[in-house]
Amino acid sequence: LIKEPGELRLHLSRIRPDASLAKQMITIGLPSMMQNMVFSVSNMVVQSSINSFGTAAVAGSTAGSTIENFVYVPVNAIDQACITFTGQNYGAKKPKNMLRVLKLCLMLTTIFGFTVGTLLYLNGHFMISLFASDEAVVAAGILRLKIVAWWLFINGIDDLFAGSLRAVGNSLMPTIVMLLGICGVRIGYVYTILPHAHTLAMLFLCYPLSWVIAAVILMVLWYVVLGRKLMKV
Repeated sequence: LIKEPGELRLHLSRIRPDASLAKQMITIGLPSMMQNMVFSVSNMVVQSSINSFGTAAVAGSTAGSTIENFVYVPVNAIDQACITFTGQNYGAKKPKNMLRVLKLCLMLTTIFGFTVGTLLYLNGHFMISLFASDEAVVAAGILRLKIVAWWLFINGIDDLFAGSLRAVGNSLMPTIVMLLGICGVRIGYVYTILPHAHTLAMLFLCYPLSWVIAAVILMVLWYVVLGRKLMKV
């Protein structure tokens, strides 16, 4: 790069800290970092509850969560694309394209996520059997696919609305919503509702429940912050 001619040439003498840019990066990046940290705590709480159902439940849930990546990884890629294109159009001052990007990504996430989640559940016995032959393990894995993987596309919708807000520099509010709506709901659910209905199905239910609550709040937040402006363009 130092020897490269033209615009790509790297001039070492021009490299210096940029306080304004650093502040912007921290403002956007720090809330996301905190969100990931708290997500780990909530996942530990849920995993601890899964452990209380025995080794078969743990093994089945682990197998199911691995298979869920067939839904989560592509849906997460759509979310990253949404952030990238929204940010680009925001910088280029093309608000109509920002709305089009969100609508298209929501459609792709819903159709792809629900379709693949359905296929995973319908073929759940075969998929879980690749990890274990014990019927108790298979049953626990299928239960997770039915309650979690089948509805994982809602988590993708959460990420799209949150990502759309982050792409325009508003990172704190979606982070707070995700922490309270997902992490807070799951932890509260485990300590309040689960003790009165201590079944594996009720525990897995905390995932889609938290996604739905977060999705509703994020949709309202997106509409208040961005939606009304974009729809008037």
